[in-house]
Amino acid sequence: MKKSLSISLAILMIFASFTIISSAQEALPTASTVLVNGEITAFDAYNIDGNNYFKLRDLAYVLNGTQKQFEVGWDAAANAISLTSGSSYTAVGGEMEGKGDGAKVPSPTNSKILLDGNAVQLTAYNIEGNNYFKLRDIGAAFNFGVDWDAELQTISIDTSKGYTIEMDTTPIRQSAGKIRRLADSLPGGMNIYYAIIPDKSQYSAIPAYDMSAVAAVMREEMGGIASIDLTRALAAEDFYNTDLHWKQPNLTGVLNALGGTMGFSDRLEADFTEHTAGSFLGIHADDASTPEDMAYLTNSAIDNATVRYLNDRTFEMEEGLMYDLEAFGNPNPYDMFLRGARPLIEITNPSAATDKSLYIFRDSYSANLTPLLTSAYAHITLIDLRYLDSRMLPEFVDFAPGSDVLFLYGVQLLNSPSVILAP
Repeated sequence: MKKSLSISLAILMIFASFTIISSAQEALPTASTVLVNGEITAFDAYNIDGNNYFKLRDLAYVLNGTQKQFEVGWDAAANAISLTSGSSYTAVGGEMEGKGDGAKVPSPTNSKILLDGNAVQLTAYNIEGNNYFKLRDIGAAFNFGVDWDAELQTISIDTSKGYTIEMDTTPIRQSAGKIRRLADSLPGGMNIYYAIIPDKSQYSAIPAYDMSAVAAVMREEMGGIASIDLTRALAAEDFYNTDLHWKQPNLTGVLNALGGTMGFSDRLEADFTEHTAGSFLGIHADDASTPEDMAYLTNSAIDNATVRYLNDRTFEMEEGLMYDLEAFGNPNPYDMFLRGARPLIEITNPSAATDKSLYIFRDSYSANLTPLLTSAYAHITLIDLRYLDSRMLPEFVDFAPGSDVLFLYGVQLLNSPSVILAP
């Protein structure tokens, strides 16, 4: 690997930014006409940041008796709102009375929300004692159609059809373009693949992304590069409850999907021993969340591998651990897997039955997947384009002819093309 302090500025460290809902947000009465199954209906609804929010009980009241009816319950002791699909709505009084007058200051609803007994994430605000939910979230939860006619300024709710995710695929197309140009710039003779990691909401009642649309855009932009479908290799239980990442012991389906296409299945040592680092609560935990175990797997290949990390201060490679159990105590326990976010990592397997190399262009999901691939390759290099500009790859990485290259990204990252440091 080539090293030069003169190119140190090429390592760009990007710090994650977090957007919080400000109490100074403004809720304005929705001025649009609302149709429910073709009939004009006057709702008490507000527009917040370009999205329409409807009083939950008003929606349940109006949809009662349709095939998309639902019940609303409240458990004060548990601070929980319960939604039951298919059940008739029990009116409590006050439904469909009055309409918002003037701007209001909304506050995020802090109640737990249960859909058919399962906790779900829905965007909701409390305005003067009433809960208002994003209409599209409710449409997705109970699978009724929500459409917008910009010319007529009309919102349509249609219980005779299912919900279609509204998604702008422009960011996905931009990310795919960056990946394709990078793939085209790699040395000839490489075996190149890409796979998209679905968001865990894909396996809930309210998916955040239209994975069919994402896959279609990626196929169009990536041309003849081989794709690997991971959506069917995963299920809801394969992800942590309080964290966005997948669980390492649950990645058998992912390994099978990757290995079947990339041809390494017969080299993979699947005899793993499971260990527990401890219990944790992830960044999505709330007061009602239960700590969950973070498990990790070992085998002889993992135990005997050498791991080197690029030090982003000295720009030298230094040896480290595959699993850093001390890092489990960090604010993000997931950092125990390959030290979390790192620009460049090299893993060498001295007992490999092949001399083949693998290069993974990755995000955080690869941290706990990659150790499981150790037995299948002599060398694995992980490249994180959030921190290492692709134009500097020739200075840090020597691509071996005939190697495998895998672009492995979560759909969340693909939806944020600006974080990929590539032209």
